Amino acid sequence: MSKVELLLTKDGSHTVYNNKLDESYHAYNGALTESEFVYIENGFRYFLASKQTQSHTLIRILEFGFGTGLNTVLTLKESIQSGIHIDYVSTEPCPLPFDIIDSLNHGKIFNNELNVYFSKIHQAQWNTEEQLTSSFRLHKVKSKLEDLPETTSPFDIIFYDAFAPSKQPDAWHIKTLQKCKSLLKDDGLIVTYCANGQFKRDLKSLGFKLDQIEGPMGRKEMTRAWKQKTL
Repeated sequence: MSKVELLLTKDGSHTVYNNKLDESYHAYNGALTESEFVYIENGFRYFLASKQTQSHTLIRILEFGFGTGLNTVLTLKESIQSGIHIDYVSTEPCPLPFDIIDSLNHGKIFNNELNVYFSKIHQAQWNTEEQLTSSFRLHKVKSKLEDLPETTSPFDIIFYDAFAPSKQPDAWHIKTLQKCKSLLKDDGLIVTYCANGQFKRDLKSLGFKLDQIEGPMGRKEMTRAWKQKTL
């Protein structure tokens, strides 16, 4: 049996199913819907609104789990529409095989311009910065987040999109969350679909302030957490 295979979710967009972990990359109710709700509407847009961010401002985003590239292309779309400049770093230790990437219908559900950028995102070389538009720079890193080197330019937002804690517990360990804290600016934001109790308790123990927020597509909760300023 292949390690990964395509599945069609209820909103018509593809996700990928990992046979080894018995886990999909997105919610079965809708891959596109979930990404837009969690990472764009309640992550990126919420951050901009809360900071009253002006166009041409530079925002640095770290994604934990490049996966199908869906969060990346949706963020690039936001950059084009808002005029916000984005440095986007995405980690992925196990990139998808090309035959799966070529079969994804994510690009087909976008307009022609965004479809072109979706292809460029996947064609971009790993471990190399690439300027995809005048306002969007992509750096795909073939690495676990835990192994990402410390940076002198901390991030404004972290898209925490690893597999569920029951499937990939190391990704949600408090040591990984400590690494995230060290990579975030003060008042930086972590956003994720996950609302696991231990995960939220660990964030609070590290000094994060959590928002109460409903999850997508009938889910009770998701998580949005702010790194508090150091006194």
